[in-house]
Amino acid sequence: ATHVLMAGVPLDVDCEDVANQLRSIPNVLGIHDLHVWALSGTKRNMWAHLTVRHGADSTAVLRDAQAIAQSVGCEHTCFQIEDADTYDMTGCETCSLGIPRA
Repeated sequence: ATHVLMAGVPLDVDCEDVANQLRSIPNVLGIHDLHVWALSGTKRNMWAHLTVRHGADSTAVLRDAQAIAQSVGCEHTCFQIEDADTYDMTGCETCSLGIPRA
């Protein structure tokens, strides 16, 4: 109960593995601000910012990202797609990937 109350990462989810899977999506150049948390014992959410190659099919990227989220039990997702040509990725490598477990 405390783990859910603290919006902790589900114990069976490896955020680094999820990040690597998201990075492997075609045309994804970077990922930052990844968050995975449990709302209850069975309800999970995920959000992340995905920086994509200019001109990439954002619908395909979103579909693949949602499939990855579903594979770790996340029912509700929010992915922000950012065009690499217009988004400044400075410092993104330090964003919220190492979320502590509650």
